[in-house]
Amino acid sequence: MAQPLYRPTGVTIIAILTIIGGILLCFGGISLLALGAFFVSVPIDSIISEQQQQQQLQVQ
Repeated sequence: MAQPLYRPTGVTIIAILTIIGGILLCFGGISLLALGAFFVSVPIDSIISEQQQQQQLQVQ
């Protein structure tokens, strides 16, 4: 009879950490896509006008 294969505990821990890391990277990529879509939808005029208003308040 053949012996059952034995997997070291360290290999299992590394595999679990790799899976957790992959899930975190997927969430990070999805959040970057969402932030990119948000910044594309914000009109540049509103950002520039806010900066100009802040500069005028600092001058006064």
